[in-house]
Amino acid sequence: MTSPQGRGDSGQAVLALIRDLADLDPLNGAMPSLDRVRIRNAAIRLLEQGSGAAWHITVDRADLRRRGARLTARVAGEVRPAVADRATPFSLSAGLAVGAGLRDLDVTVRRFRPDRFAAGIPELAGLAGVAVPVALAARLDLADDAPPELRLTAEGGPGRMAIAGLYDTPLPVAHVRLRARLTPGLLALDEAALRFAGTDLSLSGRVRAPLSDRPGVSLKGGFTRLSVADLVRYWPAGLAAGGRDWIAENISAGHVTDAALSVAIPRAAWEAAALPADALGLDFGYEGLVTTYIDGLPPAEAISGRGRLTTRDLDLALDTAFIDGRDFAGSHVYLYDFDAPIERARVSLTTDADLDAVLALVDRQPLGYPSEMGIDPAQVSGRAQTRAELAFPLLSDLLIDDVQVVVDADLSDVHLPLMAADGALDDGELSLRVTNTELALEGTGRVRGLPLDLAWHEDFEPAPGEPTTRYDLAGALTGEALAGLGLSVDGAFEGSAPFTARLTGADGGVSAGDVEVELTPASLTLDPLNWAKPVGVPARATARLVLPAAGGVTVERLVLTGWTLDAAGALRLDGDGRVAWATLDHWRSRDQDIAARFGRTRDGAPWLELTGRRIDLRGVLPRGVPDTESRAPNGAADGLPARLDVAVAADRVLVANAMSFIDLTVAAHRDAGLWTVADIGFTAGEGPARVVLSPLPDARRQVRLDAADTGALLRGLGLFANVLGGRLQGKATLRRQAGQTLAEGEVTVRDFRLLRTETLAERIDTGTAGDLSDLVGPDGLRFKRLVLPFRADPTVIDFSKVIANGPRLGVTMEGEVARDMSRLNVNGTLVPLYRLNAILNRIPLVGDFLLGGEGKGLFALNYRISGPMDDPQVSINQLSVLAPGLLRRLMDGPKGRIDDLETAEDAPPPAAQTEQAAHPNAAPPKTSPAEPPSEPQSEPEPPHPSVATPDADAGDPDAPAQGLPADPPGAEPRAAPDTDAPAAAGRGAR
Repeated sequence: MTSPQGRGDSGQAVLALIRDLADLDPLNGAMPSLDRVRIRNAAIRLLEQGSGAAWHITVDRADLRRRGARLTARVAGEVRPAVADRATPFSLSAGLAVGAGLRDLDVTVRRFRPDRFAAGIPELAGLAGVAVPVALAARLDLADDAPPELRLTAEGGPGRMAIAGLYDTPLPVAHVRLRARLTPGLLALDEAALRFAGTDLSLSGRVRAPLSDRPGVSLKGGFTRLSVADLVRYWPAGLAAGGRDWIAENISAGHVTDAALSVAIPRAAWEAAALPADALGLDFGYEGLVTTYIDGLPPAEAISGRGRLTTRDLDLALDTAFIDGRDFAGSHVYLYDFDAPIERARVSLTTDADLDAVLALVDRQPLGYPSEMGIDPAQVSGRAQTRAELAFPLLSDLLIDDVQVVVDADLSDVHLPLMAADGALDDGELSLRVTNTELALEGTGRVRGLPLDLAWHEDFEPAPGEPTTRYDLAGALTGEALAGLGLSVDGAFEGSAPFTARLTGADGGVSAGDVEVELTPASLTLDPLNWAKPVGVPARATARLVLPAAGGVTVERLVLTGWTLDAAGALRLDGDGRVAWATLDHWRSRDQDIAARFGRTRDGAPWLELTGRRIDLRGVLPRGVPDTESRAPNGAADGLPARLDVAVAADRVLVANAMSFIDLTVAAHRDAGLWTVADIGFTAGEGPARVVLSPLPDARRQVRLDAADTGALLRGLGLFANVLGGRLQGKATLRRQAGQTLAEGEVTVRDFRLLRTETLAERIDTGTAGDLSDLVGPDGLRFKRLVLPFRADPTVIDFSKVIANGPRLGVTMEGEVARDMSRLNVNGTLVPLYRLNAILNRIPLVGDFLLGGEGKGLFALNYRISGPMDDPQVSINQLSVLAPGLLRRLMDGPKGRIDDLETAEDAPPPAAQTEQAAHPNAAPPKTSPAEPPSEPQSEPEPPHPSVATPDADAGDPDAPAQGLPADPPGAEPRAAPDTDAPAAAGRGAR
């Protein structure tokens, strides 16, 4: 201490006076009468020996007074650290008890700057960054009956604050207020208030001794409202640094509100490697947050909710959140492992939104899951309740491979186009899970109306050589479901057939599959193959599918077993669904033993080869003579391809009436929807039969038929069962007109018998009331020759001038028969004793007048047969027996026409007819030479190599087909129509 004049002895004297004044023992004191010392304008220099730090104190005034056993002191002045250029004013008051030293101390400091006071003192280095002016008041109580207590009050601001290790960069502080009490082993923080960045932070609590080494801390507080940017700015360094960095990089806007802070650090916690999770707790609200979670995905906006921060994690519960306009309320953000080298995050998103919107969100890069599966979100509809969880490390250079993804969703009313099939899944009720390693979709839905249980599994990390895609399907096939799939069963399938299918492939596509159908609960009726299975009889179908990358489907192995059946084959479908090739390795049933191949030539024309030991055609033989060539506008009426080559070879063919044809061979060519070339040979009954179709000029075609056993042929075809034997030869010319095929020709049958049947005998007896049935006899009625000229259109076969003659009976006939053999209307004359009548017929004038002309007789009956073929009406004019032939002609009646019939109740309705067919008596329209043909025909293409073109002279319609036997010696020449002659007027135009 020195005087203002700088004399050091004055300072020593003042210190001696203070010591004597403090000695309150009057007997031992040097100056027992001294009771007051006043000092003015003193300068004091304090030197801290350990650090060497120095302070300069200027004492403006100091009053020391002794009153009884108590000494009081009041000092006012300024204090300045030696390294500072500015002093801090202070005032001090103190009290000392007699013999006990200092008893209480009050210190008041105005405009105190902690940073200046602590300058140069290592022990106070923590205050070196606190550049906040405060008014400081401190009181020290040293009572005998209580532990010493230091009370401290400070308030001030504004300023800047930097705390080493926590806030290295000075931050602005608007206001500071502090109230604290210090007793041995305890610091009681009654109030600590700090205003910064527009918010008020408050704190209170206890810090237990030792204060300098592992103290126990228990504090509570909070703040009002703080922007996310200021939160990051004022976040203490080193405290959950990963969470702070993630918030800084990913949350671009918003505020933290109503925060409640708690600090609880027991002394033992300092011994651990890391503080416990509840050492720090900050519960807070937030609003208006805008955050990104994965680069490339749209941000989450308008986020509000509550959160909690600890020393180890940050937990955010989202009351509101919107991503790409969709509500994600109920989502969650969790940052954790703050005490680990790499901190981590888990983002849980929850939404109830349209499925296409959710898929569009996760289709964005870097995710892109729907596109990888071949799904276009714009083609999908439905509703999705989605829960998505993203887990990733808090790294500044985060890669998509570092993000762990788990998506769970409940999908309803789903419409989803299918990669593996031509169609879509509708009415889907599904559950979905997507992770980094797999996709799993399970539930129910409909594909083209077929109800399905389905499961789709996608393996993103498959084992080498294993497929990445697997579809498991289960359901039940019904007739309605098959119709929805575009498969018309038309009574062939009834009931229900459970099935299962497993399809495998890669990247959502299908490359192979196995299908199994349990057919036991269903009934099957395959008429073309004459096979049927009732309900309950075991049967099963399996198929192995291959779908190459080039497109299409190959059925490598198709097997059908059960109920007397064993069948196996394969086929290939092109990408457009067209059959490219097919093989039937075998079809073995009770009446079938066949194999077949189907393929296409280089230009796409199909061909078919059929072979077998036994072929059953009973289920496909048509009734009557059907029209298979009258085409609808979109193709052939028979459903066959427009171009086709067919080759057939069979040892035995089962046909109608328990008949079999032997050694059947077929070679046929079809072009532009019409059969143009065919050669069919087989053995029917007692001899061979052959049908040859060959082309003629002007787009006409010619059919030649030869059969050694006419009765067997007709019985086998299901046409007539009461004809025995007979040699049949026929020829017809086919021409096209107005989209229809018209035929004109003649059939001759020699040496056949018409067997007696119950129906024939009954009709003759009833119609004549006589004994004409005796003409038939028990062994039938023998005919020498039948000549049958005919014309045919798509619905009716027209007969004119039909003559049949035998030793006992001659017959003439004209009229019409429906091509489906459902109805007929024919009329003619029965001539008993035909040989006698034939002799009379040769006499000039007598023959014409008495007999009526060729084929008629002196004794003859006019007849008419009309109505349903199965139950016709037979009428015979008995008066015609007595009439001369010339008059009998007048009694014949008009030629029978189908249109003249009254439709029977049980007769099927006639087929729809064209305008010309509706007026069958009209002659065909005349065509002038300048007019083009009614239906131009393209030049037929060459047939498949397996089809043998007949060697008939295509330019001569009357030339005999090569291989057909000529007329036997002595036989009458075969009548052949003039195919080039114009059609006669009337019904014959058909």
